[in-house]
Amino acid sequence: PLPPRSLTTMPSSLASSSSFSSCLVVLSAFIFALAFADAAPLPGFRGAISQTGLDYAVKVGVPLIQKSLPSVSIPDQSGETKVPVLGTIHYSFSAVHLKEFTLADGSLSLLPGKGLTLSVNDLSLAISLDFHWKREHFPKASGSGTLTGSMSHSSLHLPVHISEANGHPTFTAVDPKVVLNNLKLHDSGHASWIYNLFMSLFKKKINSQAEVGVEKAITSVVNDLLAHALASLNLKVPIADWGTLDLSLIGTPTETTTSLAFAGKGLFEPTGSSSPPFSPVTKLPGTGSASDMLVLELSEYPGNTALYAASKSGKLDFTMGNEDLPAGFPLTLDTSYFSFFLPKLTQAFPDNNLTIVLSPVSPPTSAFVKGKDYGAIINATYLLDFKILPNATGIPTGLPSALQMTMPILAYGKVTIEGQLLAGVITNATSSISFKSSPYGSFDPTILSSVFSAAISSVAVPAANVELAKGFDLPSIANVALQNSTLAYCDGYIEIASDVSYTPPPLLTLAETA
Repeated sequence: PLPPRSLTTMPSSLASSSSFSSCLVVLSAFIFALAFADAAPLPGFRGAISQTGLDYAVKVGVPLIQKSLPSVSIPDQSGETKVPVLGTIHYSFSAVHLKEFTLADGSLSLLPGKGLTLSVNDLSLAISLDFHWKREHFPKASGSGTLTGSMSHSSLHLPVHISEANGHPTFTAVDPKVVLNNLKLHDSGHASWIYNLFMSLFKKKINSQAEVGVEKAITSVVNDLLAHALASLNLKVPIADWGTLDLSLIGTPTETTTSLAFAGKGLFEPTGSSSPPFSPVTKLPGTGSASDMLVLELSEYPGNTALYAASKSGKLDFTMGNEDLPAGFPLTLDTSYFSFFLPKLTQAFPDNNLTIVLSPVSPPTSAFVKGKDYGAIINATYLLDFKILPNATGIPTGLPSALQMTMPILAYGKVTIEGQLLAGVITNATSSISFKSSPYGSFDPTILSSVFSAAISSVAVPAANVELAKGFDLPSIANVALQNSTLAYCDGYIEIASDVSYTPPPLLTLAETA
């Protein structure tokens, strides 16, 4: 075999050809795609509905489908056919109604990459119709009557396609297949020989039309129920009056052999200001659980975007005065307290009270950690600006600053879930303090660190916990609630495993008990 030729020995006509240049472009694009295959934006949260959850959906959903199924009317039919004894006759069916549907033995199956399939393996219904026949040739004869009956041991298979539109999930039932069996019809008192002549004709003509009618009716009912349920699912959760948590999907949900998985933004959008300039960094596993109906994985991103928004909107700024300190607290917010540290301040303002304006130097950040008793950490650095308040003898203009100090704070806490409410609580906080500036001198504030740490624990932490306890409700479909929820901390995210329960609306409950 000949040795491979290098590019330098390749004929110039080939090396300069457009086809060779195209090959280089394609190869470069392929290498670029490989290099950035994992560079797509990560979701702020992931979720998975297990087969257990789908089984529960069938348990509560199939009875709703059954209750919602109307009486199905089949178009009138007429024609001409030959029957024994009578010969050629004209016939017609009218007022064909299917009603009293019963759906049993239902299941919802996952079809990886395709969607779901709703199956009902025991479908039954009642049927009624009017018929008329006549024989045109001699001897002429005619008749009419009403038939009632039933169909049983029938089946339904209804594929459900899943997609996403504008961040919202969509479910669409398509291409149904209904097989109706065991059609039994009863005459309303006519001669049995006529009944026997027409029975096979009726069954053959009616059965196929009934299948089409039931397919259309069930598909329409399922799509209406799905649309109604999803319309109540609000994926943009308002947080007080200062922002919205956007839980919109970032792609079409995917089906595996064990669960229906989905992923979303988890982005907090502040009211009236720009979104945070950073993206999720934690790659969520999205494993799910076979025993839990629903599993949610929330990264640190939702919390960090909320902290960013709160910081930028001033929601994390607050003031502290003497009235906020507990009785007997070893700190008095007045100029005389600082006479040892800043004598020039006391000389200039001997009898003035102080207030501390606290604001974050930069947006705080949060983190989830595994294997600790606290589970969550908030890291913040605050600027403490001591403002001089006016007194009875002299009113400083614009509350001048007496001094400024910085205080790094580490707050340790937990995330809680109760029903739909996801909230938080700070259990402990540590801090230190350092001098920043003062027009009245400088000093080493180390001796005051313990005092201000106590102020954070006794004043700031309780105030923060009041706000954290408000939390926010996780999105849900109307009349569906989480229950038996558990929460686990992992490095970079938390995992919520939960069952769900459906409560019929009051009108449906009254109808059932009537």
